[in-house]
Amino acid sequence: MIVVLIILLILELLLNVYLLSLTKDRVQRDQATASENAVWEHKLEDAKKQVSDKYKELATIHGDIERKHLYLEELDNDQKVKIKEIKEEYNQQEKEIEEDFEQIKGQIEKSFENDIKNIKKDYIKLKDIVDAATESMRLQQAEIEEQKFYMLEVSNHDKEDFQLLSTWKAQLFQPRVLSMLLWQTYIQKPLKALTSRVLKDQDVTGIYKITHIPTGMCYIGQAVNVKTRWQDHCKCGCGVDAPAANKLYNAMQKYGIWEFSFELLESCKKEELNEKEATYIKLFDSVNNGFNTSNGIGKPMEL
Repeated sequence: MIVVLIILLILELLLNVYLLSLTKDRVQRDQATASENAVWEHKLEDAKKQVSDKYKELATIHGDIERKHLYLEELDNDQKVKIKEIKEEYNQQEKEIEEDFEQIKGQIEKSFENDIKNIKKDYIKLKDIVDAATESMRLQQAEIEEQKFYMLEVSNHDKEDFQLLSTWKAQLFQPRVLSMLLWQTYIQKPLKALTSRVLKDQDVTGIYKITHIPTGMCYIGQAVNVKTRWQDHCKCGCGVDAPAANKLYNAMQKYGIWEFSFELLESCKKEELNEKEATYIKLFDSVNNGFNTSNGIGKPMEL
């Protein structure tokens, strides 16, 4: 718009200059002939006509510019409306996304809480299992330690030597000598320590139980002096004067005396031995599932 106005001012100025020039020429040529004046008037009319045409052309251009300006304003308004609509749509979508996010977030948090609860439940169950297993292992260890209390403490090296030397007895004319050596070297001292622990170094009259730990098979016996009786059992377990058909001694020689436990079941009076021995033999079923060969009833009392 400003450019158009500047153009109009320039044209108007040129026209004025031109008119002034014509006026000056006219003053200078007062004596010109009438024909010349007519020519100049004709030229002046042409010039005016050209200026008028230019004005019309400029007016047309101005009208076009105004129409384009209005079009641009309308277009700008349309763009503003579209931008507004886009913003509203964006805000609506953003709101929906936030709502969906909050919903998903709530679901995830709820699911997470449920997972935490399940994990806690599983942890408690697992902890109970671990605690139970730990307690079972503790009891087993305590049981092992308790069993060790009633068993001979023989080192692995001594066990290997004892077993190796025992294989030589079949090649000897007097195997009793080697059996006595095995008793004195490997068994006598550990048995003394065991009787000291279990019997408190006392001469006890009562009922005892000898158990093969791996199988649980046991032997129930009676003795006026349990310590001396255990020594006799262990000597026979080494092969010293052992009856050939005795199940207990055969098992001791086969598996090793260190696999057996020695327990005092009850101390009692001498005259009660037979009755109490029979009671314990029945209780542990040591005839059918052990090393006893009789139920103990009516057998002569051991000395």
